[in-house]
Amino acid sequence: MILLYQKGGDTMPGNIDTIVQIVSSVGFPIVCCGFCFWYVKYITDKNREDISSLNEQHKKESNKMIEAINNNTLVMERLVEKIESKGGVL
Repeated sequence: MILLYQKGGDTMPGNIDTIVQIVSSVGFPIVCCGFCFWYVKYITDKNREDISSLNEQHKKESNKMIEAINNNTLVMERLVEKIESKGGVL
């Protein structure tokens, strides 16, 4: 015999059919909650991977821009030196 708890802590006798009925009535929502948990975790992990990949791409692009800006700065300095060496005014 199985004892089921009522409000107030009292116990009442139950049987296997009652337990099966409870599991069948709340089993589907529990499975759905488990699936939702798995889905949210899967999507979160996938987004984390995508963001990591995008951060790597952005870092590479930023380094290329920094290199281009530094090269442009060197060219501008050379141009200024040439203009000044020929007596030009900026």
